[in-house]
Formats: sequence, structure tokens, C-alpha cells
Amino acid sequence: MDEESWKEQIKHVIETVAEGALMINADGIIIYANNSAEKILGLKRSDIVGRTYSDPGYKVTTLDGKPYPIEKRPITQVLQTGELVQNVEYVIERPDGIRVIVAVNASPLRDEKGTILGVILSFADITARKKAEAELRASEKKLRDITSVLGEGVYVLDKKGHLAFMNLEAERLLGWTEAELYGKNVHEAIHYQRADGSIFPASECPVLKIINSGGIYRTDDDVFTRKDGSMLPVAYVTTPILENGKVVDSVTTFQDITERKKIERLRDALNRINAAISSTLNFDEIMQRIVVGSVKGMESERTIILLHEDGYWVVRYTYGFPKVAVGSRLNDDEARYAVLAANTRKLVVVNNTYSDERVNRKIMERLGTRSVLTVPLVVRGKVIGVLCFCYSTKPVAFTDAQADFASKLAVSISLALENARLYSIEKNIADTLQEALLTMPKNIEGIDFGYLYHSATDTARVGGDFYDIFELEHNKVGMAVGDVSGHGLEASALTALVKSTIRAYAYDNSSPAVIMAKTNEAITKASAQELFITVFFGILDMKAEVLTYCSAGHPPAIVKRKTSGTFFLTTDSPAIGAFSGLNYFNNQETIKKGDTLIIYTDGVIEARCNNRFFGGERLIKFVNKLKPIPAREIPRVIFNRVIDCAGGILSDDVAILTVSLD
Repeated sequence: MDEESWKEQIKHVIETVAEGALMINADGIIIYANNSAEKILGLKRSDIVGRTYSDPGYKVTTLDGKPYPIEKRPITQVLQTGELVQNVEYVIERPDGIRVIVAVNASPLRDEKGTILGVILSFADITARKKAEAELRASEKKLRDITSVLGEGVYVLDKKGHLAFMNLEAERLLGWTEAELYGKNVHEAIHYQRADGSIFPASECPVLKIINSGGIYRTDDDVFTRKDGSMLPVAYVTTPILENGKVVDSVTTFQDITERKKIERLRDALNRINAAISSTLNFDEIMQRIVVGSVKGMESERTIILLHEDGYWVVRYTYGFPKVAVGSRLNDDEARYAVLAANTRKLVVVNNTYSDERVNRKIMERLGTRSVLTVPLVVRGKVIGVLCFCYSTKPVAFTDAQADFASKLAVSISLALENARLYSIEKNIADTLQEALLTMPKNIEGIDFGYLYHSATDTARVGGDFYDIFELEHNKVGMAVGDVSGHGLEASALTALVKSTIRAYAYDNSSPAVIMAKTNEAITKASAQELFITVFFGILDMKAEVLTYCSAGHPPAIVKRKTSGTFFLTTDSPAIGAFSGLNYFNNQETIKKGDTLIIYTDGVIEARCNNRFFGGERLIKFVNKLKPIPAREIPRVIFNRVIDCAGGILSDDVAILTVSLD
């Protein structure tokens, strides 16, 4: 095929295409230019055709304005190699001075034998595209510059949820680079699991919902997953990017809240410890709860309390240390950090025990301790010991939040220990007094009696419940059961006053009603505050088999007949201690051999059974069904039934006295 033939065939094909096109023969002469070439080059076809590609009537430069070498131009490459050249970008400087950026493709034209007859050069004006790309790069740079100083992670998702942008802070926090995640599904990379490790489906992801539905989503408590698989606690805000009222992208800004979570964890741990140590007044329990409860908050591997005893620092309470360590003694040189904390009464923070002279390195290495934070324990102005948080895996740089936690914990411990000390003193006094109050005679001739006292709690072993039984003249026996409101030393002291007053007036041969009236006057005058005291007091004439009694606001006593049933006694007198000048009344009931009198405090009937009171009706039915047993055994039988029904938990103290003629 000659030159004219292929020229005519091809020009019909390329004349109407949008790209500029030139045909160059094997000698490098331009033999045809299409209409688009005229527009792009700014030359008439007649000014183009006939020129050589080395002197086409316009300049060819690189994108940065340097001359584009002839030997590297696409036409030269095709003529030399005979291979297709694609997507070469360079600048055409037109005669009118306009610079046009073009993307060039060059293809060889061959005859039937494969001989190269020339080259077709096509080129598209990409000036606008390159400008847009430059503007986009400038915009991205500006965005990066702005977001790089925010101190927050920022990423942008396209409509499909794929990454379009991520700033440097996001890269630092997540461990991913923008290049690694660009164009990829971000939910699957960083948001695929919840804080508990469970899968977080994309269908539930609020970030992706913003892309689909718009709106703004904000949360102060979520997690992203780093590249290494670790979780990053975050607070973030996702906002849609709109174009013409439609969501096209979304931008998410997020903060690392690891430190905030640590502070919250420390605060919660302190609250739990305070609650735990406030619920007991036992020194050993307080110490053990401290070493266990503080480990989680401080994220320490081991905790130890050393008490200063006889010139040594003695290991008393531990967590994470071998049990054999308890009881070990350290001298001042071995426990330098403890001595320093005791002398300064301040925290001692040792981030690296292997390079800090404030600790004995040999001891630390033997214990495998790399970092230690020590808190002095002060009670009544005296350092009694230290609490140490120990880390063995690696050195730890303690934070201000941890130091603050330890300082506040030390204050809580000091208060708890002081309360325990005061309680111990009061408890010893009250126990002694209570023991005296509850002392009963071994036996009284002519009657069989039994008694039982049980406190509602171990910490409040002393309360206001009491019982008493004593011999009177003329073959009579006095008996009392009472309940003074309150617990502790004050209640015990008042109980002693009530009990002794009743006894004193009983020896005057007065009736129970008169004794109650006199006792009420004595108590109201002796106490500055209004009190509420219930008392059952009775005098049993063993010869006449008659019980004379006065029930002053007290739960009704029960009489269980040997043969004719069970019933409540009358309660028609007011409680004592609240008001003076009240009237009290006597009542009588026969008590024959085989009958049993049962007197009790309200702790029996107010015990909770299945969210209801045990109650008087339940009590009298139980007593009625009892088989004949000695009076001395009945209190324990009744108590066992009550405590079983209450699930082992009492809401009030219990006192029971049972009497029968022998």
C-alpha cells in the first residue's frame, strides 16, 4: 500500500474523533492533521501538514517546562522500536503562548509485509484535568496541614465506606498508614468488634448509617481496633459531607480516651474499695479487701502491705505473691522505699527499681519487681505500714492519675483503720457490758426456763434486746424481756439502766404495772432524749400458779397450755421512755404445770420470709404444733425455725425467754 492509499483510508477514521491526531510518514513528515489537532495546537491544518515532527510549529516541553528531547518523544520511539507507546504526558506551547498539557499515544502503521509506513499520533487535552488534580492535591495538603495540628484523628469515607483520607494523627493512633487503607472498607479494618470482643456487624455501624441516611452521630465510649489487634478506646463524631443536598462522603474525628478510661477505672475502683472497707470494721478484712480491690484499678500485677512491727517491715497482706511470703521480715535497708514513705509521709514512686538507689536492687531482683509505688498508711498521726503496688513484667511510668488514686486510697485506709480501732474499743466495752446484761442464773428452784440472744449482724453484736429472771420473796419469780432502740455502747448502757431499775422496784413487792410506771419516770428523767423501750415484765406466783404481768408496748407473749391450746397474752400498756405520767395496767393468767410462757422481742416476728414478715400468726401456729419439750429447749427450736425461714438473715436482734413450772 502506497502512502496516498493508507493516508486516505485512515483520515476518514480519525477526522471525527475528539482527540487530536497527526499522521507522520516514515521520514518524519506530518502528512495529515485532523480538526481536533487544529484546535488543540492552535494552528491551521495547512500550517501543520508538511512540517517535520522535529519542527512541528510548536514547542514540546516536560511538565516542569524543560525541553522534551527528540529522542524520547513517542514518534521517535515508535519509529525506532516499532512498538506502541501510550500515556506519555508533556506540554505543548502553542504559537499564541498558551500551554496545553496533553496525554499522547503513538501507534505504528504497517503495510502487508510489516514494513513501517509511518505513525499515528493521538493526543488529548488534559490541561483541565491536571489543573483539577493540582487543586485537589493542594486541597489535600491544606487539609493535612490543618488536621495535623488538631490533636485528633480524622478520616474521610466515600459513599461505599471506603477510605478517602486519613490524617497523621489517625495513622499514629491506629497504626495504619493512609496508603494501606486507601480505597478499603474502613469498618472491616478498624471497627469490626465491640469492646467485649464480639463482632460488630457493618449493618449496625453508626458511621456507615451516616453515609446512607445523613445526620450526625456522636459517642463518648466506643473502641476502634489498631493494626496490631489491640483495642483503642475512642470518642468520636461522624458528620456527613453534602453535595446538592445529598450525602457523598462522611468525616469522622476521634480522640484517644485511654487516659480518661484509666481515670474512670481508678475512680470506680476507689469507690468499690471505699464501699468494701466501710462495710466492715475488722482490721484484717479491711487490709485484705484493699490489696485485692486496688489491683484492678492500678493494673498492678502484685500488691503487698508491710506493717512496721518491732523495728521490722513485716509482710502481712499480699496479692499475687506466694503465700509463704506472708510473715517475712525486712529490715530498713531491705525496705528503703518503705522507710522513705514513712519518713516523708508521701508517695514514693520508683519507675525502674534496677537503676534507683531508693530501693534495694538485690531484693527487687529477687522479688522480680521492676516498678513500685509505695503509699504510707497513717493512723492517728503514726505510720503503721505501707501499701505497695508492684509491677514485674516491665518498668512502668506511673501517671498522675495513678498517684492521685494512691493518695486518696491512703486517706480512705487511714479513716477505715481509725474507725476499726474505735469500734474495737467500743466493742470490747459493750461486749463486757452485754455479757453482764445477759447473764442468767443457772437454775431457780421450782421452774424450768430457757433463753437465747442473737444479734442481727456480727459487727453489731451488742444491742438493746435483753432478758432477765430472778427470785423474789414469797415463792415468786420476776421475769423481763425488753427491747431498747439502737445498738452499740449507748444502747447497752441504757439497757443496763432499764434492767437494774426494774429489778430494784421489783424487790419492793410492787405490782408489774407500778414497776413499769416507776421505771418509765426514772428513764424519762435520766435521759435528755425521747426513747422508745418495749418491756414485758411479769411476776409468777409459783404456789398460786398465777402470772401477773404488764406488757408495755411489747409484742404479746404466748402461753402454750399442756392440753388446751396456745394463745397470746394481752398487751394494753404504752412503751416506756418517751413520755412521763403514763398509766400502766396489770393483767393475770394462770400458769399450771406443763404450761409454757414464751416471751420474745420483735426481731422474731419481723424477720423477713419470702419478702413478708415471719409474723405473730406464723409464730403461734408453730408453737402450737410443738411436741412437749422442756422450756429450756424451746428458744433454740423457735430461733432455728425463724432463721431458716429468713434464709439466715435477720433484720433485728432476737431475744427469747421461756418459763414453765417444774
